[in-house]
Amino acid sequence: MEIIDTLNRAFIMFFLGIPVIMTTLMGFLSISLLNLGVIILFLGQLLIVPIAVIILHMVTWILPGTHVANSDIAMLIPSSYESIVTGGKINVAPSYWIAHVVFLCSYIFSNALKVYNMDPVKTNTAWRIMNRKARSKMIMILTAVILTLLILIRLYTTQAETVFGTIIGLAAFIPLGYGWYEVAIKSGAQNGDIFGIVQQMIPSIEDDTQASLCIKAK
Repeated sequence: MEIIDTLNRAFIMFFLGIPVIMTTLMGFLSISLLNLGVIILFLGQLLIVPIAVIILHMVTWILPGTHVANSDIAMLIPSSYESIVTGGKINVAPSYWIAHVVFLCSYIFSNALKVYNMDPVKTNTAWRIMNRKARSKMIMILTAVILTLLILIRLYTTQAETVFGTIIGLAAFIPLGYGWYEVAIKSGAQNGDIFGIVQQMIPSIEDDTQASLCIKAK
């Protein structure tokens, strides 16, 4: 039972820390891979999302259905913040957790959709195009499913979200994620691709090389 409790606690902490974990991961990848698409995504998670949440909170704080009881679970990073919150309520329209997760998934989905709809290179073989489209489609499906599951779990098990606040988060950060992805493209990232799928469109020398056999005539 002790092992089960430990695993259960570890899963809960992982779930609550998904935004921080993913932001840290993207920061590490941006340094190690020097992928411009990943770098811009990391900057968006680090700067754009918090700023957007602060601005939205300035607008939504007066609306009903936007506040929940303050707790460590409701915070992006568990802390002693509860002790300095007047009234014991925090604005979750949207919460930082929802904002980060929706922004990240929107960026990834936009990336996969763009790669899926790209015009094929004329020299590409059919299997390369089919492989690229299949991978892109799978990423889009998985992203949508994972986002839906994460939001439902967060909404109905933590008591740290409201339906109205979640809707605001979706309405604000899906287009913001897409818009930031467009910024990545305009900044020089090759289709903003963070998965390297675009590389499959580049034909290799081996694809056009035909096998030959030299026979010495008698």
